[in-house]
Amino acid sequence: MPDAANSMAWTEAIVRWYAVLAACSWALAPLVRWLCAGLTDRGASIIRPIALLLVVYPGWLIASTGFAPFGAAVIIGTIVLAGLIGWILTWRKRAWDRSWIINALLVEGASLVLFLIYVWLRGYTPEILNTEKPMEIAFLASSARTVEMPPPDPWFAGEPINYYYLGYLLHATLGRISGVAPQTGFNLALATIFSMTAVAAFGVAWNVVRPWLGRRASVICGLLAAFAVAISGNLYAPSRLMQNATETVNARWWDSATGIGWRSSRIVCDGERIGNLCQFPARETINEFPYFSFLLGDLHPHLMALPFTLVAIALAWNLARGRELGIGGPVGSWIPRLVLTGVVVGALYALNAWDFPTFMAIVAIGVIASATNTTQAVVRVGIVGLSALVSWSPFFLMYAPPTSSSLSSLPGWAASLPVVPNLLSGFAIHAGERTSLLEYLTIFGAPYAFGVALVLSGLWHCSPIERQSSVRLAILAAVGAGVPGVLLNAPVLPLCGIPMALAIGQLRRTASPTPRAFALVAFSCAWLLSIGVEIVYLRDAFGDRMNTLFKFYYQTWTLYAVAMAVSIGLLWRLAPRHSWSRVALVAATTAMLVAGLGYPIVATYQWTDRFENWTGLDGLAYGAATDPDDEAAIRWLAAAAQPGDVVLEAAGCSYRPAGRLPFNRVSAFTGIPTLIGWDGHERQWRAGQPELIDDIEQRQADVKLMLADPSSSLFDSYGVTWVFLGAYETGDWQGECEVAGKPSDQVASGFPGPGWEEPYRSGGTRVYRRIDR
Repeated sequence: MPDAANSMAWTEAIVRWYAVLAACSWALAPLVRWLCAGLTDRGASIIRPIALLLVVYPGWLIASTGFAPFGAAVIIGTIVLAGLIGWILTWRKRAWDRSWIINALLVEGASLVLFLIYVWLRGYTPEILNTEKPMEIAFLASSARTVEMPPPDPWFAGEPINYYYLGYLLHATLGRISGVAPQTGFNLALATIFSMTAVAAFGVAWNVVRPWLGRRASVICGLLAAFAVAISGNLYAPSRLMQNATETVNARWWDSATGIGWRSSRIVCDGERIGNLCQFPARETINEFPYFSFLLGDLHPHLMALPFTLVAIALAWNLARGRELGIGGPVGSWIPRLVLTGVVVGALYALNAWDFPTFMAIVAIGVIASATNTTQAVVRVGIVGLSALVSWSPFFLMYAPPTSSSLSSLPGWAASLPVVPNLLSGFAIHAGERTSLLEYLTIFGAPYAFGVALVLSGLWHCSPIERQSSVRLAILAAVGAGVPGVLLNAPVLPLCGIPMALAIGQLRRTASPTPRAFALVAFSCAWLLSIGVEIVYLRDAFGDRMNTLFKFYYQTWTLYAVAMAVSIGLLWRLAPRHSWSRVALVAATTAMLVAGLGYPIVATYQWTDRFENWTGLDGLAYGAATDPDDEAAIRWLAAAAQPGDVVLEAAGCSYRPAGRLPFNRVSAFTGIPTLIGWDGHERQWRAGQPELIDDIEQRQADVKLMLADPSSSLFDSYGVTWVFLGAYETGDWQGECEVAGKPSDQVASGFPGPGWEEPYRSGGTRVYRRIDR
C-alpha cells in the first residue's frame, strides 16, 4: 500500500486536475447549451469534451500560426473570458432554465463518480511500462512543455511530432494548468476519457429517445449505451468461460492460448489458427474495444478520440432535430451553429485522422436531415465541411500522413489534405483471408442481432405494399452481396449487406428524424464499415489491412453500441404489453448484459492481480525498483530543463526492454527531445516523409560518435544541451538492442570534458549540462 505522504500527493493531484477540468466545463457550458439547442438535455452530457477542446483551441491556433507561444496564460485567459462572457450573456438573456442546470449538475456528479472509479482501478496498475505507453508518455510530456505547434518530436530532435497529437495536447494542458506531472497526468487523462466516454454515450441514447419514451425508459437506454460503449466486452470471454471456466479464470491476462485478457482483442486472424494462436504466415489483426483499451491503459489516439466521436454523433442528431425545434430558420441562428459544429468535428482529424471521414459523414447526414431542399442541404454541408478544414488547416498543412509512396510524392499541402483525387491511390484491394462469420459475430454478435431485429420489426409494422417492396429489395441485396461474398469467400458481405439494404430502404420512407431513423443510420454505417474492410484497406506502414480493420472496427463498435441501446427502447415500445415479444426482448437484453460482463469482470480481476496492491497514480514510480538511479535523474532533469533543450541519450528499439524503464526513457518521461528514439515507431510516423526516414540510421550512428567523442561538432549540429549517462548509455545492451548500449570504445574517459558541468549525480547515473553556449 502507498505511504501517507504519497497518498496525499496523489489526492492533491486528483483534486487539482479535476478542479481545472470542472472549471473548463462550467466556463464553456453556456456556449455548449446554445450550440445544442436541438438536444433534450441542451448538451449537458457533452459539455466536458467540447469545453476541453474549445479551451485549448485558441492557444493552439495562435501558436500554430506563429503569433504567440503556447502557454498557460492563454489557456487561463480563455477559461476566464469564455466563462465571463458566456454566463453574463446567459444571465442577461435569461437563456437558461432549471432543468438544464439540474441536468448539468447530475452530469457533473456522474462524471466525478466515473472518474474516481477509474482512478481507483488504475491505481492497481499505474506503470507506464510495456506496449506503446513509452511512446504515449513521450508525446504527452512533450506537449506539456511545448511553446510551439506542432510540439517537438521527443524522439527526433529538430522535427515536430508527425502524428495525431491533439489528444495529448488537450490532456497535457490540463496537467500544465493544474501542476500535475505527466507521469501522473497520464493516468488521470485515462480516467478523464473514461468518464467523458460513458457520460457522452449515455447522453446520445438519452437525447435520441427522450422525446418519444418516458423518463425511466430513456434512462435505461442511456445506461445501456454507456455500458455497451465503455464497459462491455465481446463474446470471446463468455465463450471461453463456457468451454472451461476454471482454466480461463486462472490464466494469465497475457496468455493467448487459454486466457481472455489479451486474446479478446485479437479475434480476426487473416489465415489459419493453430492451437488457438494466429501464427505466421497468418496475419493477426487488432480488434480492440473500449474496455480493453481502458484496462490496458494505452493513451492512444483512437481512445482519446472516443468521446469526441460520440460528440459528433450527438451534434449530428442536434442538427437533424433543428428544423423541428425552430433553430434552422433565420440565418443568424443556424450559420454560427454550423460553423462551430464544423470546428468541433474537424478536430477529429487532429485527434485520430481515421475518425474524421466517418463521423463527418454522419454529421453531414444530420445536416441533410435538417434541410428543406437540396440546395439548402448542399450549402449547409459545405459550411460544416469548410469550417472543419479551415479551422484546423494548420494541422492539415503540417501533417504528412503515413500512407503510400504515391501519396507522399504529392506536394506537401496536397498530401496533407484529407480529400484530394490522389487519395484513392492510398487504398489497396484486400486479397488475403477475410473475416469469418464466427470471428465477426464473436466481436459484434450481440449488437448485430438487435440491428437485424430492428430491421425486421420494420417489415412487420408496415403496409403490404411496403412489405412486398422490402422483400424484392432483400432478394436483390442477397444476390448483390451474396454472389461476391461467395466468390471472395467473404461471408461478412451478405451478413451485413442484406440488413443494410433493408435499413436504407426503410430510411427512404422516413420523413423526419426519429429514434428509429437514428438507429437505422447508425446500424447502416456500422454495416458499411464492416463491408469496407473486407474489400479495401489503407496503404500504411504495415502493408496490409491490420491497421485499417483495427481503426474501423473501433468506430463500428461505437456505432453498434449506441444503435443497440436505442433499438432496445424502440423494440420495447413496439411490443404489446404482457406479450411474448417483450419477454423475449428482456431475455435477449439480459443475455447481452451477462455476456458483456464476462470480459470486464474476469480480465480486470487478472489485470489487477486480484486487486492485491493499490500503488497509486505515479506511472514512473516502478523505476525506483528497477532503475533507481535513472528514475531519480529523470525526475530531476524534467524539473531543470527549459524549452529548446535537447538531451543526448542512447538510441533504442521499440517495446524494449521488458519489465523495466524502456529505451529512450529520458526523452519519454521528460519530453525533452533526443536525437533518435524508437526507430520502428519513427519509421511508422515518417512513412510519408521518406527524406527523414533516411536520416534515422545516421542519427543512430551519430549518437555513438558523440558518446565516444565529447569534442564532436555534432553536439552543435543537433543543439545538444544535456547529456544523460545512465544504464543504457554505459552498459552493454547489444543483445537487447543493437543500436543501444555501450560498445567497447563508447563513453570516453572524462566525458564530456570542458564546457560541461555535472549538476546532478545519483549512484552511477550522471547528468551533464552544457555551459559554453
